[in-house]
Amino acid sequence: MPEAIFEYYINILGELNIPMTLRDLDFNKDDVEMLIDGTLAQQRLLSLSPKMIKRNDLRFLFNQMI
Repeated sequence: MPEAIFEYYINILGELNIPMTLRDLDFNKDDVEMLIDGTLAQQRLLSLSPKMIKRNDLRFLFNQMI
């Protein structure tokens, strides 16, 4: 069932031409460090996270999203 919901959601995004990756928004691997810096600058939001966010965690996530 969760896979069906995921597929349904992905199909809707495709039909609406909504970007699904950072590459769809014209970001590439060269932008990862800038994205990390921008994220780490958001201390007001990061302070609410139950887990301490590290550069390497963000690097992994952003590289997966490109």
